[in-house]
Amino acid sequence: MKVLILKDVHLVDSVEDDSYILPEEVTHLTVIDWNGATPNVGEIFKDGTFMSTWTAVPIERRTSTLRTKRDSLLPPMDSLVTRHRDQIDASQATTLTTEQYQELLTYRQALRDFPENVDLNVDSFDDIVWPTPPSFLTPGV
Repeated sequence: MKVLILKDVHLVDSVEDDSYILPEEVTHLTVIDWNGATPNVGEIFKDGTFMSTWTAVPIERRTSTLRTKRDSLLPPMDSLVTRHRDQIDASQATTLTTEQYQELLTYRQALRDFPENVDLNVDSFDDIVWPTPPSFLTPGV
């Protein structure tokens, strides 16, 4: 028998054994008919089915979550922009080509405009289509 362990409405664990000992913090156990679906940890049970926590989040909170992620992507590029401007002001050769710099500025603007024109009715946070970073940026920059 497969046992699904829920805390509030979030799936915490699943086991194949009916001898599972419930953690002390679980004070209420609800038996549900989950139709043999294989939910993932972190999904919630809502309206008779398991769904990702993303689809259960109100649109306003989804937008806020995306803005927080977006806001974390902008600052690491500030040093590239500053260095490029400083090199131009000092009449030095630039590390970035003019095309790379324009790509960087376009990407930063696309991030600033994000998520205004994004379809938030997707199944998962991972399904969100983000602006594409310039190819010369290394991951994490």
